[in-house]
Formats: sequence, structure tokens, C-alpha cells
Amino acid sequence: MVWSCKNSIKKSKIMKKNIIQILPYFPPHIWGLEKVWEDIFLYWTHWSSLIYSWNMCQQSKTNTTRHDVNNKTSESIVDTHNKMFFPSYEIIDNFPSPSLWTKKFWNSYKILKSLIRELNWENKNELIIITHTRFFLSSFMGWIIARKYKIKWVHLEHGSDYVLLSSKFKNKISYLYDRIIWKWILNSADTVLCISQASKNFVEKEFWRTDCDIWYRWMNLENNLIKKNSNDIKVIFIWRLVKLKWVSDLLHAIVKIQNLEIEIIWDGEERNNLHKLCEKLWISHRVKFLWFKERDFIVKYLSENNCIVINPSYQEWLPTTVIESLSTKNVSIASNVGWTSEISDKEDLILFHAGEIELLAEKIKYALQNYFTLEWKSYSDVLKKFGMTESMNSLYNKI
Repeated sequence: MVWSCKNSIKKSKIMKKNIIQILPYFPPHIWGLEKVWEDIFLYWTHWSSLIYSWNMCQQSKTNTTRHDVNNKTSESIVDTHNKMFFPSYEIIDNFPSPSLWTKKFWNSYKILKSLIRELNWENKNELIIITHTRFFLSSFMGWIIARKYKIKWVHLEHGSDYVLLSSKFKNKISYLYDRIIWKWILNSADTVLCISQASKNFVEKEFWRTDCDIWYRWMNLENNLIKKNSNDIKVIFIWRLVKLKWVSDLLHAIVKIQNLEIEIIWDGEERNNLHKLCEKLWISHRVKFLWFKERDFIVKYLSENNCIVINPSYQEWLPTTVIESLSTKNVSIASNVGWTSEISDKEDLILFHAGEIELLAEKIKYALQNYFTLEWKSYSDVLKKFGMTESMNSLYNKI
């Protein structure tokens, strides 16, 4: 996909940086990582540079259409020649592995290899492999491909801790994989970028990579039309209903606040469990499930209502909903995990220790009582810090 950038710097003086992203997930799987690479893919507008994506995909979970890539057929989820997939399977949930024994994998690899050769042969500008998050096998593959074809390798690290899985045994295996394999591999990357200060600190301490830099991802915040329709205050949770988000803690906190009603937007595997918990706690009449909504609906909703957006998660990277709530002049209450605290240091971002239900209830009461003195505090800073133009310029210069 080719985009032109209206920039004050003349194109003739700027080297084009053509990017191939090698990625662990393929929609409809949705996580913060997908949002980052999709944004880079769609908005890499710098001086007509090209960007391609090669994605892992479980074909049974996707609705794909056929497109022609370099005169060869491959699967794609968008109407562009620049996005491809290779089939995968999962031994551990949410950690896809490439299906190396399948014909489709090797066909997709041939397409990728042809693309690399074509770009290296015909284009004198720079070609870069970008991978995301060290513990996915797609990043391991990116390292192999970059070294095999002598391409610059840029690794974008999203994590700020070791992986937490469903058992101590799996945690131990993932820890050893990190410490033995990735401690060696990560130090061979040409450039390492971290998407937060917390991530940078983790990489420097645990992997001894001391020259990594920070790149803050951008979010589409500039065009939000903010017009609050009333003085009512809504308490809401937005995002995937999965165990890691610990929406159950929020429900237990609600019990401690008399007559408080909340709204839950989105869906996920914990849906039925949360319904049952509401019944058990006798708060079904106080919890409204709006289920899955597109991002446009969510941003419009946040822009038109006074909201206290709560994120009780036990593990986070850079929580999208916190950024969106502050950029729409609302208040956010969030567990102080990952790099949530880096989003803002203003009063409208209220932090608490994950798992402390009593404290969460107190924070909600405080936000309700002081909402109109807290709102808007982070608005300008968040727009600047996570704006598209600044973020994309920064990425171009750092890679």
C-alpha cells in the first residue's frame, strides 16, 4: 500500500524506508499489539515508502478473500497487495506457531522471498524487517529471515515483564525461552524500540540491551468531536472480557457502592462467567452489558458522555481505553501495571494497586464526587504525546 506524505521535507532528499512486518496475529483476533501493527501498516505515509505485512493466521477462525500478490495468489484480509498470511496453530492459547508442514506455509514463504528479492534488486532504498514482541515465534522467524537475506532488523518490544500463562510449568518454559534464546537473539537486532519507559527498563535490565530507544505508538485522537450532552456521569468498562482484565474485581467493587450502575462494552470468553457473577452478587439489575461495539461507536460514546472509564487489569502494556478516555476529556481509574502511569501524571488518571477491591471502590467514589474538577486535565498532553504525525515521524527517524 503506497501513501504520499504532505511534509515540508522534500521527498528527493529523504531515503524511502520499505518495511516488511512479520506478525503473530491476524484478525479477528484483537489485542493491543494488532492495533499497533495495523496502524503502522495503514498510516506509514512517509515519502512514498512501502510497507508489507506477513501475518500468522489460523484459517479456521478467519474470513479471507483472495488477492494477487506479485502475480501469485495468497490470502489477505484487506483489499491490498501488501498483506499476506501464513497458516498457524496454537499449542498454548494466544501463542501461534507456524504450520511448517503445510503447503500453504511454504507457498506464502515463496511469495515473501520473491518480494524481498524484488525490493532488494529494484529499489536502492532501505528495506527493513520489523517484528513485534520477543516471545512470539513470528519474531524468531523475523530474526532468521533478516539474517538470511542480510536485511536490517528492527524489533519493537511491547512487553515489560515475563509472560504469565495458565500454569507454573508453562511460565517456567516461557521464562527459559526468554532467558536462554531471546537474551542472545535480542542483542543481535540492529535496532530495538520499546513502546514505553517500563518496557525499556525491562529490556535493559533483563536482556542487557542498553541502546534501545522508546517509541510511543500513535492513536487516532485528533478528530474526536467532543460535545457532552448532560451532567450525568457514567461508570464504564471497555475492552475484551478475558480473565486477565479482571472485570470480576470491578463487579465486587460495585457491590460496595450503593445504587451505582455500570456499563460494560465489548465481549469475550468471560461473558458467561461475568453474567453468573452478577447474579451471585445480586447486581444484575445494576450492570448493563452493551457487548461488542466498533471503535467509532466507543469514541463517539466517550465524546458525548461524562465517563469514568475503569481498567482493573492485572497485566497491561499501554491500555488503549485509558488513552481514549483521557483524550475525550473523561476520567480514568486504572490499575498501576505495565506502563499505564506513563500515559499521564495529571489528576484525571487515578491509579490503584491491581487486586485491591476495597481501594478500587474508594477510587470510584472519589471520582464520582470530584469528576468535574478532575476532567480535562490530561487532554492536551495526551493529544500531543500520542498524536499520529509526531509518532510516525519519530518511528521513521528511529528505524
